[in-house]
Amino acid sequence: MAETAGFLEDFKADEPEVKKLKVCATSTNEPQNDIMYRLVRRYSSFVDLQRSVAWLLRYRQFLRARVNKSSNPQRGPLTCMEMANATMAIVRVVQKEVFSQALNVLHNHADFSSPVTTLSVDQLKKHPSLRELQRLSPYLVDGVLRVGGRLQHSQLPTTAKHPVLLPSKPPVTDLLILDCHVREGHMGASYILNSLYNNFWILKGKAAVKKALRLCYSCKFWKAGIGKEQMAPCLYTE
Repeated sequence: MAETAGFLEDFKADEPEVKKLKVCATSTNEPQNDIMYRLVRRYSSFVDLQRSVAWLLRYRQFLRARVNKSSNPQRGPLTCMEMANATMAIVRVVQKEVFSQALNVLHNHADFSSPVTTLSVDQLKKHPSLRELQRLSPYLVDGVLRVGGRLQHSQLPTTAKHPVLLPSKPPVTDLLILDCHVREGHMGASYILNSLYNNFWILKGKAAVKKALRLCYSCKFWKAGIGKEQMAPCLYTE
């Protein structure tokens, strides 16, 4: 073995006979220790995910009230406000995973009274990945990335003027589309997309909606083709 080791030491790394080995490694920045990050990947229903996050937020509020020794913590069934806050918490987790650069670059506004500002040329040069969001004039309000647009002076509701920006690939987006699909009576892709525009703006929305609707088992059942039986061969008699 000693002679073999000495024989191998005589070879140099730049020798043409030595086979070069290339190793490719990937690293992820996924916050595996974050409870919210793991929670949004455990459910196959958006409503169940909403409720779980809402209960988690209420429990966190209860612990804070206990530490601060404040009275009258929230009790009873979940309220509509708690469900809405749970939705925004889910959105923040998804956006932090996909739009992390945009969240670091854009200025966080406390409310919708601040004017919408577009991305500068210097920001686009430093972060080329933001070019996909340039035409949407991203607008960061209370830690949630929204669409800026030109409708800030219209009479539309605030959620319609500045819908929440969502990527198309995360599973949470599919759950949101399917939830809207069920609530709207299993309507088609165009109807569901227009309904989602009242609150959410999904990148590549038409393709994302069509992909999610293919996961609806009820639509698969009712749209399935009629089974055709194979006829037996004719009887042969001499």
